[in-house]
Amino acid sequence: MMERSVILGGNKIKFFVSGLSETATDTEKSPLTLREMEKAHIRNAIALTNGKIGGREGASALLGLKRTTLINRMKRLGITVEKSV
Repeated sequence: MMERSVILGGNKIKFFVSGLSETATDTEKSPLTLREMEKAHIRNAIALTNGKIGGREGASALLGLKRTTLINRMKRLGITVEKSV
């Protein structure tokens, strides 16, 4: 799919990621960095799993990562999960 997009579209490919707060026109003005995209993707997975990180129904399984790998990435990106009591 990527190769075909490059062949048909020239040297520019536009990606639209659903669920991000920016609109397509905002993205064209100021594209997200890879770090920002990774952070948004992880936060979205955590939201979809209601804050659950590990286990079969957790964000790590949804992202295809080991629980410890996800936790380390979250620390590196400054992502925290609020625990409700």
